[in-house]
Amino acid sequence: MTRMSIASLGIYSATHRAEDVTAILGLEPTKMHERGDIRVGKTRRKFAPYRTSAWVFDAGKDKTNDPNDDSGFAAVTVLLDAIGDRGDALAQLRPHYTTAIRWTGEVSPQGNFVIDGELMTRLGRLGCHFYGSAFNEDGVGNNVRIERHGNLYTGTALSADPTENYATTEPLPKSVLIDALLARGWHQQDIGDAFSEADPEWLTR
Repeated sequence: MTRMSIASLGIYSATHRAEDVTAILGLEPTKMHERGDIRVGKTRRKFAPYRTSAWVFDAGKDKTNDPNDDSGFAAVTVLLDAIGDRGDALAQLRPHYTTAIRWTGEVSPQGNFVIDGELMTRLGRLGCHFYGSAFNEDGVGNNVRIERHGNLYTGTALSADPTENYATTEPLPKSVLIDALLARGWHQQDIGDAFSEADPEWLTR
């Protein structure tokens, strides 16, 4: 059973501006950056510039904890309600942008979940990639997960404090992702373990 979830729509490009996405979709992002902007961590430490632009709209944590919804996908429903009928606009973006919906859920030890047919139909109409990650609730105190994408990596880290949850908005070089996780307080041992699980050869890449 899924007990908590977060969801977001992310739109990325190595050649086109995030600002233009707002005009095409008619929707204000939760956050965005342009290619070449300097990364700044929570401690105000500066990192290497972004290699791609990113436009991100999230469902809002305060709107997705529905006590009457035990599917674990309330966050996705809230997100889709906000996106509305923008499938054509998203298709217009795709020649130059990647469009992706990301879902992260905290699950019970059994870990089962079901996506109902209506929700799948609504997702299909938008034509976006769907990325999902599920984590066992017993490990949320310091739960880091990494996925490899060629020579780059994405990461998600769930904290006992939901305001400290972290997820990448694009694949990153390992050094940038490690610095971002360390800056947010995750322990280097947990980060190393997560990289090793995702990519046993990560230290030599």
